[in-house]
Amino acid sequence: MFLREVTELDLGTYTDWLCSAVNGHLLQSVNWSKVKREDWRSRFFMVIDNEEIIGSFCVLIRKLPIINKSFIYIPRGPVLKDTLDFSVWKFIKDEIIKIGKAEDALFIKIDPQITDARVETFLKELGFQSKKDNEGFGGIQPASTTILDISNSDENILSNFSKGIRYNIKYPSKKGVTYINTGIEGIEDFSKIMKQTAIRGEFTTRNQIYYKRLFELLGEDVSLIIGYYDNKPITGGITVVYGNKSWALYGGASSEHRNLKAYHGLIWERILWSKSRGADSFDFHGIPVDRAEESCKNSKEYGIYQFKKSFGGDEYDFIGEFDLPLNIPLYHLSQKGIQARSLMNKLKKKIKNQ
Repeated sequence: MFLREVTELDLGTYTDWLCSAVNGHLLQSVNWSKVKREDWRSRFFMVIDNEEIIGSFCVLIRKLPIINKSFIYIPRGPVLKDTLDFSVWKFIKDEIIKIGKAEDALFIKIDPQITDARVETFLKELGFQSKKDNEGFGGIQPASTTILDISNSDENILSNFSKGIRYNIKYPSKKGVTYINTGIEGIEDFSKIMKQTAIRGEFTTRNQIYYKRLFELLGEDVSLIIGYYDNKPITGGITVVYGNKSWALYGGASSEHRNLKAYHGLIWERILWSKSRGADSFDFHGIPVDRAEESCKNSKEYGIYQFKKSFGGDEYDFIGEFDLPLNIPLYHLSQKGIQARSLMNKLKKKIKNQ
């Protein structure tokens, strides 16, 4: 078993492997690293055994402020052929330590798309520290999600929805909402929608430059569908396909005409587009980690969860983020600073909502 860094000549091989892997993910792709290159430098690696690829990972690297150390992030990775082959996990751990030291990294963060608790236990035995947050969506990337199987015919997918969802999907079109796959030309309208959504949801949205970069780098694998009513944009969503999977990455609705249920119709349009690009799964991209009604029914996240749940996909709870510190004293000091900042943000939010 050995590790090979991916060169320009290997990028096609890496991409083919990642697209075919069961837990392969868009965020480990070459094109996604290009989307993030304004802030992150990237390197790609493949684990080879008997001339066969049995694992891979993309590392994103950026400098941390003040302390002049690097931070290495492996979003939705590493990706393994056999996620329960602990000898491969041990090998990868040893190799990423070498990479981290060469990059003068403070710590390495991994976030594999894996649900098996046995992997979580083994990672802890290897010295990884679980950083999964049980509040909100659980981390940098959602620690839980719902994924809908869209491999069947359009008619079968619709018939598997509840009667209420089928009604809500058809309702906006009957009331005059039209859906247009605008591509990059619709970004200004989409940005307006997302700003209103961000204000209601109290989160920070992306700027138009970022959305345009998605289209420039992902090409035909990204779509922007906008719902219009009286020639005004009232809902929109950006969807990305990679291999046979699709993700509803960004989406929202204006504060007006909420009664038209336009976002229900938008979900269906995004599913149809995903199928046209060869996807057989549709990832709603995030549900709350804590979904117990008694503890979170009054939160904004719970409303999002109820909406996504209503389409009937399967729910997945991933093992979450794990940190591997390379400089333990400095790592703990940095974590205390992060915790203090997080607490301050929560207090500000609580005061604002009173």
